[in-house]
Amino acid sequence: MNKPSFEDSLTRIKARFVQKIKDRLSIFEDFLYHVRKDTISNNELDKVRTQMHKIAGSARTFGFSELSGHAAYVENYLDQLVDGTPLSSISEELMNAFEVFLKECHFVVGSDLGVISEVSVVEKEEEVVDCEYDV
Repeated sequence: MNKPSFEDSLTRIKARFVQKIKDRLSIFEDFLYHVRKDTISNNELDKVRTQMHKIAGSARTFGFSELSGHAAYVENYLDQLVDGTPLSSISEELMNAFEVFLKECHFVVGSDLGVISEVSVVEKEEEVVDCEYDV
């Protein structure tokens, strides 16, 4: 059996990254809904903040520097909430940053559908644990 080339391997990893973004869109959209309603739980905040941190660190690796920057920007606001800043004092900024982040997510998912289709169903279901690109 031939070993896949570096480019083929990178394409598969990038496709898994994009698929994970796509899989998490509803989580991000739900979180934005809760920001608007001022009903964010600490559990939700921790989960989404962790995802923002991972995306901010990983997206640039796959050529998505805009997504990385937007995720880092959102992460900054989420860090403020974790540190005790009241949501009411940053809710508009957080919502605006999150909306821009979501638009970029949709762009990345939409622009890379061809790459995603190259990944087999089995590869899509593989779970990569504790890797920098695992979002």
